Amino acid sequence: MTTNVIDLDAGQLACDTRWSVDGPGFIVFVDDTGFEKISVVGNWAFVFAGNGALIEAWKRWLGSDPTTRGKIPPVSVGTGANTNSIALHIANITTSKLEFFHGTARQYGEEAYFAGSGGLYAYNCWSANRDAIKAVATAQQSDRYSGGSTRYLAFSDRTNNLNETATLHDTAVALKTKGKVMYSDPKAKEIPVVQAAANDAKVQQVLDQVSSGALAPSAPCEAMYREWAPQEVEELHTVLDKIFKG
Repeated sequence: MTTNVIDLDAGQLACDTRWSVDGPGFIVFVDDTGFEKISVVGNWAFVFAGNGALIEAWKRWLGSDPTTRGKIPPVSVGTGANTNSIALHIANITTSKLEFFHGTARQYGEEAYFAGSGGLYAYNCWSANRDAIKAVATAQQSDRYSGGSTRYLAFSDRTNNLNETATLHDTAVALKTKGKVMYSDPKAKEIPVVQAAANDAKVQQVLDQVSSGALAPSAPCEAMYREWAPQEVEELHTVLDKIFKG
């Protein structure tokens, strides 16, 4: 799924780079595509997890011309068992304060926030080491849904290794051609997706759904399957008005 660490104590963000889709008894995943989970706009950092299509809509909106920026994108689609949402943390880079958060998996006072399937593992590591990058790397050792390089952003001097070079479509193409399949059996090894699809019709069916747009590479987390409450959406819009309209 994913691991997000928002370390306000040290003024640093860190995330993994894995995007995945679920199949019956397996996941298909790809790492290091250039479709990042951290977006920076001025003095604000947005950290995402959840549905990939929604995340891309948000990244496009954030990257658009402020004078012509359209309607705020949705944070959730569908209802009930068909809900798809995003987790979102908005940090002020200048003050190292968290302005908004939704979908936090674990929280260490007001010093650090953790999201994604690797959140608990990252929380445990960070609690002992106070190192966001190490926390993400450690989570990857225990959470098969987190992986790839660790991306980071330091607030103090904005040092980072973010590499926004791809779209969700690019990520979907990479998933189908360079991705890997991991079956639920803990003894099973990772298999190149092309090989797996040639031998497993269910894998090919999932790839077909990705091609059609029925499934989008995502960074799943618990919050992905829950609708946002109306008051949470209202709070987010208030925060965005403060950020972009002053």
